[in-house]
Amino acid sequence: MYRSRPDLRKGISAAAVLAVVIVVSAGLTVVFLYPSLSGSGATTSPTTKLMARSRSPTTLLSTTGFPATYTFTTPPYSTGSTTKPTVNTTSGGWQEWAVLNATLGYYQTQEYIRTAWNYTFNVVQTATNGRLVYISDYIEAVGPLLVTGNWTTGYLLNYTRVSSLNVTAQYTPGSGYYPVVFFSARNGTGMMEPLQFNSTQQKAISIAVTNNTVEAFTSQFPTFVDAAWVFPSGNKTFGGDYLVTIFQVNGPKTLNVIVSMSGGEVASTYGQARTTEDCFSIGVCFESPWP
Repeated sequence: MYRSRPDLRKGISAAAVLAVVIVVSAGLTVVFLYPSLSGSGATTSPTTKLMARSRSPTTLLSTTGFPATYTFTTPPYSTGSTTKPTVNTTSGGWQEWAVLNATLGYYQTQEYIRTAWNYTFNVVQTATNGRLVYISDYIEAVGPLLVTGNWTTGYLLNYTRVSSLNVTAQYTPGSGYYPVVFFSARNGTGMMEPLQFNSTQQKAISIAVTNNTVEAFTSQFPTFVDAAWVFPSGNKTFGGDYLVTIFQVNGPKTLNVIVSMSGGEVASTYGQARTTEDCFSIGVCFESPWP
């Protein structure tokens, strides 16, 4: 699908819309679990290593892929996210975080979400068979993103793929194991979006990209200018200045640059992450895009 942009005055891409929530990255603490894929019904594959990122003391993981102990500090900027209870009250006693740990960490799922611009998920109990409970994670993944062009001539943002995944885990009450027993993927065509900037916006961007902080950021990995817009004149601090936002092409990092148009210089810069997260009371968070 090719979408036109009737209003380019703001010079802002749909990437910001796809990101859903912008979360300041400074101070974020997120623990990620990667499940062992052994167990009945699991598709044969190399065993996924158990890994974790957390604050000190280090989070300990048991051999089944689930945590033995936790320490967790609520992120100071978890916009739009709420901490969920540890135990899911749905029949069967399964826990949503454990299902996510198994299904998002599954090796076939990882092939999609590790390269996705962003992804969303929905966990639903789908069936029972005696003592066996089946829980499906329905995942929508967008991207990876391919960017061509530049901020002077204009960009073409190509969200190359939209994928719908169904990953089903099996749970036996009291076992603590969630082997993946089913995986399917349906891939659709992505969308393309032109992004252009007018002459005033280009002037603001040209000032921004000469800044040392910006140069250091753009030299680390592929980036593109996602937005350039003027602060309202009533803003007492930055009224009339421009905010230029630079995105990492396939990754969560963003850099915001406040440009003084009258002074022809960068007034300040600050980093963010176009990240959403889903957290549970035991201290486990799942983050999109995948880190």
